[in-house]
Amino acid sequence: MNEPRGSIFFVRHAKAQAKGSRDDWARGLTPTGRRRFRTHAAKWAKTAHLRGIATSPWVRAVQTAEILAGATGLDEVRICAELSGDPGIAAKIVQLVRQLGPGWAVVGHNPSLALAAALACGLKRLPVKLKKGSILELRIGRDGYALTRL
Repeated sequence: MNEPRGSIFFVRHAKAQAKGSRDDWARGLTPTGRRRFRTHAAKWAKTAHLRGIATSPWVRAVQTAEILAGATGLDEVRICAELSGDPGIAAKIVQLVRQLGPGWAVVGHNPSLALAAALACGLKRLPVKLKKGSILELRIGRDGYALTRL
């Protein structure tokens, strides 16, 4: 049986509002975060082909996913609890990524997103920093996942 090939993309939410009187899950993107990610996503979308986007239910991640959907021409964003900002969920994220397969972007939070990408590649930690608003590509091959670009 042939294994799926292609890429999966790990997207860290764009710059969010400062912690304040709101619960952490309710913080949205800043105007600067929106603008910068919109520009980044528009450039990135010219070379990437997505089948779908899955996102954390937290507001800043959903807003980032919606910007990405607009840039890539996708109409639907799937909300997945496995991508919430809760610590210790890296293994659940890897399981979700395997279920989704190639051509999907997952939008979430650090440190869980970076830990999941490292775990998927068989690493203790990523050799690069997953900054806010960045998109990390993992190539799916016969031997598993490999980091290809940030």
